[in-house]
Amino acid sequence: DDCSRLIFCKGAEKMVTGVAIGRLHERMDHAIWLAFRQKDFDPLLALLDSGVSVNFCRSSKGETALMAAAYAGRMDVCQRLLEQGANPEAKTDDGMTAWTFASRFSHNAIASLIQD
Repeated sequence: DDCSRLIFCKGAEKMVTGVAIGRLHERMDHAIWLAFRQKDFDPLLALLDSGVSVNFCRSSKGETALMAAAYAGRMDVCQRLLEQGANPEAKTDDGMTAWTFASRFSHNAIASLIQD
């Protein structure tokens, strides 16, 4: 996962199972953006189902799928991501974690889940 974070976050152009990482990066970056802005998790979950790292981070600020789910109050998605190995301690460029997003928006059950 650390390697994929490095590759995805630095925008490297290599081929992985026939898909250019640069293009996959764009799709996953946009999927996390949609999850934050429109609370639409379908594209994100589809990409994760296709094998993209559950710990992928957006290159602009470092947000992850777990952070988006915590922000949106999506307990179902948070549980799924944690079961798949999402890192609850990952931080954005300004130091925010999934717990920070859950707490800030009063999603207390999610904050407890992430903290455990």
